[in-house]
Amino acid sequence: MVKFLRNLGVLFFGCVFLVGYSFPASAQQITLDDLLKRVEAVEKQNADLQQQNDALKAQILSIQQAQAAQTVQTAPATAAPLAPAAGIPVTSKLKLSVYGFVQVENVYATNGATTGGNTAYNNVVEYAAAHVTDGKPQKVDKTSAQNSRLGINIAGPDVANGKTSGQVEIDFNNPTASSSAETYQPRLRQGWAAIDYEKWGIKAGQTYDFFAPLKTDIINQSSMWRAGDFGYRHPQVFLTNKWGDVFGANGKLTTQIGIIDSDDIYQQTSGGPVGGVYTSYATPIAGKDVTIGAGGILGTASTSVENSRGKNNNGIDAGVVGAQVKLADWIAFKSQGYMGSHLSNFMSGPYGQSIVGITDPYNPQYGTSLKTMGGFAEFTIKPLIKLQINLGAGIDDVTNQAAVVATAADKALMWSTNRSYFANVKYKLTADLTVGVEYQYLHTNYLDGVMASDNRIDTCMTYNF
Repeated sequence: MVKFLRNLGVLFFGCVFLVGYSFPASAQQITLDDLLKRVEAVEKQNADLQQQNDALKAQILSIQQAQAAQTVQTAPATAAPLAPAAGIPVTSKLKLSVYGFVQVENVYATNGATTGGNTAYNNVVEYAAAHVTDGKPQKVDKTSAQNSRLGINIAGPDVANGKTSGQVEIDFNNPTASSSAETYQPRLRQGWAAIDYEKWGIKAGQTYDFFAPLKTDIINQSSMWRAGDFGYRHPQVFLTNKWGDVFGANGKLTTQIGIIDSDDIYQQTSGGPVGGVYTSYATPIAGKDVTIGAGGILGTASTSVENSRGKNNNGIDAGVVGAQVKLADWIAFKSQGYMGSHLSNFMSGPYGQSIVGITDPYNPQYGTSLKTMGGFAEFTIKPLIKLQINLGAGIDDVTNQAAVVATAADKALMWSTNRSYFANVKYKLTADLTVGVEYQYLHTNYLDGVMASDNRIDTCMTYNF
């Protein structure tokens, strides 16, 4: 019985195996056939779509070519350029490049409210410590974006192997803006054109005074003017000659000569511009890059206003010397000094000598001009690629103060000496974003005997573009 049941079980599993083996084989064959048919259908469909795609591309290309040909035939040769669509840069027949920066600046000063003028303007751009008559200096805290800058560099065509170029630059640091500190008007900083050849070139327009090229790296936008930093931006025309190595020391001799408009607000009949010269020589000395320079200006400022002393004619003259030394890859030094007379509009001497008491027959504007001398010195240290530290000091001194005959009110606006000391740190958060903080101490001795001082902390964030 047991043997019979064992044989019956073997027979049962054998039948199941045979049936199971034959059934999947049949089903497998049917599935493969179906898949092959489907693959063939998809391949045929893809081929049809590719043909349709090629046909559409050919039609689009044909339409574009026809439109281009029609535009060339119908557009006049002198047609004005269309306004650019959004996202397309503005173009010109010349090569233009936009540059500038957005700067937000906060100033805290223990005695920063200057006497006279627009105090909202002067609280940010400060030359001297404010005159205080009641012993109570006025503290100032002000935030502004007025020093932001926008400019365009222009590269023109070559002229007989000479490179033509130009520049237009504005900021919003306009002292005539009277509505509020948040609505300053644009101000032209530079606007010039130039042509440069290998050995010589000429530049004409408003730009930095060529006879006093060195500037401090101070954050205060006054650039230490009237405290040792001499020279401003004026309309001028000057010729540059590059003589090259004339002393056999691998140096470069450069000379410049030109004329400058002194930009005196009372210069109604000046009779002629101010002449200027500057010579510089750059050469390595003991393995250090050294540049020395010297120059000056000579001219006359004149107005049609007359008084008991006769017509107001004042001579303008100045001598300038400067030097730069790269002591190492991470530290450099520069200094510039000057002396002369009637230099208010070139940022030396009290600002009041040009705008105060012009109707007073005993104002120093009539007769003897103020004689001034001064200069600055600065170290620049770069311990890291992104970090820059600047340390500097300057002075502006009226040398003929004993000859000044002026009212008490005028003397309260005119100093005998004005000193400035500063230290700042600038750090690049990115290649274009820089933060900076600066401490500046100003000490001013006024002609009426008052001594004033100011501690100024200036912080800023600048985004260059």
